[in-house]
Amino acid sequence: MRRILVPLDGTGAAEAAVKEIEAICEPGDEVVLISVSPPTEPSARGSRPGKVVSTGTIAPGIIGGAPGPDRPVAAETATQAAQRQADEMRDYLEDRASPLRGRGFKVQTVALTSDKPADAIVDYARRMHPTFIAMLRRSHRTLGEILFGTVAQAVVRAEVAPVLVVPAKLD
Repeated sequence: MRRILVPLDGTGAAEAAVKEIEAICEPGDEVVLISVSPPTEPSARGSRPGKVVSTGTIAPGIIGGAPGPDRPVAAETATQAAQRQADEMRDYLEDRASPLRGRGFKVQTVALTSDKPADAIVDYARRMHPTFIAMLRRSHRTLGEILFGTVAQAVVRAEVAPVLVVPAKLD
């Protein structure tokens, strides 16, 4: 039985790795679908004017003031935003896991929150000890990706497990 780690980023392109798994793996193999998202900020509903800050006495009996910065009014708390994000990630992963389970794969889903998706994937892979990792290779879209690499490149460089890199389809 093989253990396969499949990082997904919520795009249809990344899900091409799932199709590759179906083609090369056998029912009974364990597949772990993992998604790593950056922390979500609470959604704001508007703002309140900031308090007036005293700037001192301008003239006898006249005190000058300036408004402070506006304060955002959140529609949800940070805890609620984190819970909403976790629920959305789990729902997304479970939607992708269901067809695999129907084909006889043992599927587990893992939703993580991190500003550094490559590090989170590598850390999870070190604990999981997968037979291999299957993930999408994106083309370089930004100068930062050209200079520092993509998530797939970082996972390959970490040498945690063999990596099946699925090329992005060119449309």
